[in-house]
Amino acid sequence: MAGFLAPTINSIFIKSYVNKMRKNSKNSTGKKEKEGCLLQKGQIHRKGEITLNQIINEIKKNPEIYKSGGLACFIGIVRGIDEKGDKVTKLAFETYEEKANEALQTICNELIDRDGIIDIHIHHIIDELDVSEDIVYVVVAGGHRFDLWPTLRDAVERFKDEAPIWKKEFTISGSQWIH
Repeated sequence: MAGFLAPTINSIFIKSYVNKMRKNSKNSTGKKEKEGCLLQKGQIHRKGEITLNQIINEIKKNPEIYKSGGLACFIGIVRGIDEKGDKVTKLAFETYEEKANEALQTICNELIDRDGIIDIHIHHIIDELDVSEDIVYVVVAGGHRFDLWPTLRDAVERFKDEAPIWKKEFTISGSQWIH
């Protein structure tokens, strides 16, 4: 009898697992349907889809995390003043999402090959964002702090140069596309 029930129980478990993974995957528009999906190392998100804690928790699941002595984070936020001194009211981001995801993942995959680097994630939010709202999270896990800082800096500079992400700045004087 036990031998007869085992395949049934296993198939129920497998169907349940597959359905759970489908619910946690992205839908046809690329938006996450439910929290809890596995994060890719570099990814575009809409406001409210990702938090710094989710990224840190994902990095801590890395089987090599025991080699890490620290995490370094860069959190880009919307600045409330532009280069001319005008008050900024919001930023709006646009992207070629497929290419941006590819660029962010490529940056992560290349930088993770550096000595002492355990993991790296770059997650950029694309939406209209108000002053002080988070725009981007870059998180690096490394063996020592001297491994972390140059890699964190390079990740930030590279995503700004390589990912097709554009921002429109809205000020009290009007709006303009900026780099």
